[in-house]
Amino acid sequence: MRRLHVDLITTYKVIFGLLDVSSNFFVVRDNSITRGHPYKVMLEHCDNNSQKQFLSQRIAKIWISLPAAAIDFTNLVSFKASLQNINLCIFTRF
Repeated sequence: MRRLHVDLITTYKVIFGLLDVSSNFFVVRDNSITRGHPYKVMLEHCDNNSQKQFLSQRIAKIWISLPAAAIDFTNLVSFKASLQNINLCIFTRF
């Protein structure tokens, strides 16, 4: 659970430019999605098993599944606080 929590915070930092990483680390979808939050990431195709353990691969389905009503994306502090209100155990099956 601790790894999942840190992965979600790291994903937030990468998407909102708080970490200096490659610009193609996550492929963010456009905001035309009608359900969920507007910061959806795309899951890239992996050719081998070692790539499946990268942060961008292991967190994509979980990030997409975050409930839009419960998550506050305005800043990092509010995002961390909103993660405390979500039962992250439901994402262990991903």
